[in-house]
Amino acid sequence: MVRLLLPIALIAPLYAADLQRAMDRAMSGRAGTAVALDVDSGRILASHRIDVAARRLARPGSTVKPFTLLASGSTPRTLVCARKLLIGARQMDCTHPPTPDPLDASAALAYSCNYYFASLAAGLRNSDIVETFTRAGLISQTGLDAGEAANMAKFAAAEAASFALDRAIQTHGGNGLATEFGLATLWGVLRLFRVAPISREMILNFVAQHSLGLPKSY
Repeated sequence: MVRLLLPIALIAPLYAADLQRAMDRAMSGRAGTAVALDVDSGRILASHRIDVAARRLARPGSTVKPFTLLASGSTPRTLVCARKLLIGARQMDCTHPPTPDPLDASAALAYSCNYYFASLAAGLRNSDIVETFTRAGLISQTGLDAGEAANMAKFAAAEAASFALDRAIQTHGGNGLATEFGLATLWGVLRLFRVAPISREMILNFVAQHSLGLPKSY
């Protein structure tokens, strides 16, 4: 199941019917479900096969792989992917390209190798997994507000990307503006990150009001 948590301002230009049609097109032929929520009110804006989501709790999939690695501790482990692993009645097939080389933890994460992480988890105690998941807040709701961290991360990422591209163009001189070098074509996209879906000024307003306790300024 996929849940899209969207600020209402981001989808304000769209009518509900348009959002629903876009979701239906995106999910056409897929087995999963999708639900778009207004994060402020919790109202469902659009959904696809929501009846399936209501009936069934889907497995978390690759989300748990980094936490499985954390639960295994610092002991390095290298495995050759056998492509298939049977655990109980469930077979864990791998979808990444075949490789004859042994996979370490870094390569297994890059490939999202089911065989590697299923083998890793099979050798762990349940208590180790539960403890790691609990520390990560995956067992129950943490109650933490991610607004501050999300806004700061978005601000920092947009500024860093724009600065890096500017330095790259400057380093290449005139060639930095040539389409063959692939730098100038990125400028519009990276510039967009600083104004959409939330501008840097609105991010600063949020941090000032909610993190620093200053009066609302807009």
